[in-house]
Amino acid sequence: MNQDLGNSRVGFFLYSPSDRKVLIHKRDDKTEHSPNKWDYFGGAIEQGETVEEALTREIYEELGIWIDKDGLELLSQENNIYYIVFPKYIRTLRLGEGAGFAWFSTEEALGFNEDLMTEDARRYLKLLRERFSA
Repeated sequence: MNQDLGNSRVGFFLYSPSDRKVLIHKRDDKTEHSPNKWDYFGGAIEQGETVEEALTREIYEELGIWIDKDGLELLSQENNIYYIVFPKYIRTLRLGEGAGFAWFSTEEALGFNEDLMTEDARRYLKLLRERFSA
């Protein structure tokens, strides 16, 4: 995964194929960007990091888990958004940043009103729904 120099962020969703649900991040009220809204997980690519390194670091910082790079699937090149098929061996997740997280079907999440979810998250969830509806 080569870093697009014009794009300095990474993001991700966890997807559970067994129950067809997506883990979505709830931003807290301390953030400048979209406080208290549901969004994808993610953050900035730090100096000297590749997209892959930033993504695995963000997954660990936000959920306390390490994901093998083979488990990363590109969803959208814009903002380096990935989805990770939820590994069955993981039993617990911990909240590292934000106000919380929860599992939703894509339909449930896409049903949130605009005041509850970021526009970007909505767009990427539609892509994820298309990916798994075939």
